[in-house]
This record gives sequence, C-alpha cells and structure tokens, in this order.
Amino acid sequence: MALGITTREFYSYAGHDGSEIVLPGYPEPICRAGWHPQEAIVVAWKLGFACTPFEAQPYAMNAHGTTPRAIIWPKGIIDDLMLGNGVIECITDRQTGHAVAFSRGTIFDPDGQTYYSLATRGLQPVVLWRVEPR
Repeated sequence: MALGITTREFYSYAGHDGSEIVLPGYPEPICRAGWHPQEAIVVAWKLGFACTPFEAQPYAMNAHGTTPRAIIWPKGIIDDLMLGNGVIECITDRQTGHAVAFSRGTIFDPDGQTYYSLATRGLQPVVLWRVEPR
C-alpha cells in the first residue's frame, strides 16, 4: 500500500509471499517465513522509494551499556510523521509481528480494512517507517 502497488506485485519483486513454512511444528503464524523489514526496504528502493525508521520507544545506553535512557519524542512528532505515507511495524497481542500501512493519518490493514487506532486491534507499534520517493 505504501508503495502504490498490490501485494501480488510486492511478492513478485520480493521473490516470495511469506507463506512458506520454515518452522514445522510451531503454531501459526510463527511457523511461516513472513517478512524481514530489510526485504521491504529493498523492494521500496528498487521502486524509487526511501524508508526512514522512527522507533516507537527508543533508548540510549551510557558508555558502559548499563543505564538505558528513554528518548522522548518532541510533542506532536508522531502525528506529523503520520501525515505522510508509510508502514507501522507492530507486535500483536499474541506476540507476533504484523505491519499496517498509513496514509495521511489513516491506518490501513493489509486485509483492506481501515481502522483508526492500533490499540483497538491489539497492536503495539515498534517502528514507524516513513516511505517517500527518493
């Protein structure tokens, strides 16, 4: 959605559809290959887009790696980022990965449903990816 192509076209560019069972014996959807964000970044690059990640809860460590410090986003920055186009990488309430697209403040699930709150679908944002022409 963020690249303006169908999922079938995306699969063609990526070389797979993520459905291959790579961990037999594990429950759905954990048993499937799924996607690594890097695969989507490469497809986006091939299509002339750049992807910029914004971590939902970034932390910085001191020089000894012993004291994490939360990075506080400037007020309103996430709302500003959502006014563009991109993808939000999430963790579901079942502790599996899921990604949704956003465009101009509206969130879309790959199944075609539109929803306005990640929380209502049990999704915890991990990384917001802005996708823009390069």
